[in-house]
Amino acid sequence: MKKVIILMLAASSLYLSPLPAKAGAIMFPQCKLSQHGNEAKLLFTLHNPSEQPWKFLQWKTPFDAWFSEFIHITHKGVQIPYEGALMKRGEPNKEDYLILKAGENVQVELELAQAFRLNNGEYTVEISPILLTPLTKSQLENSSLELTCPKIRINLINRHEKHL
Repeated sequence: MKKVIILMLAASSLYLSPLPAKAGAIMFPQCKLSQHGNEAKLLFTLHNPSEQPWKFLQWKTPFDAWFSEFIHITHKGVQIPYEGALMKRGEPNKEDYLILKAGENVQVELELAQAFRLNNGEYTVEISPILLTPLTKSQLENSSLELTCPKIRINLINRHEKHL
């Protein structure tokens, strides 16, 4: 049975400026969401500060376009319904996995209005956890990492009634 390691970043300010690693310390991938100004656009960044390459299934992640519900948005404690596409799939192929090389950053921009009806106001945005698997033999052999990104608050202003 695979061990699942849960990684939660307590503060996004530590992102991309990690403390020096102790010799032999295991470092894990990190993720971050950030907003573009007051727009309904987010930048999702996945960073691998380790020397360990990782892979993950792109389905139900920000790298899946809007073919699945991978993001959860609330406004005043109420869940905003996802209105994007839902893809029905069979077994994943090799091409459905993304390799996160050692030291690599991968990013994707998310236009929230493509999958959610959003008006002016403050929203809380959270990404579903991403299950990563190490690619090389190491102390992590037969284990997976459930990467949980810190949720963020965004403030939308001057939104016009543009919906799907």
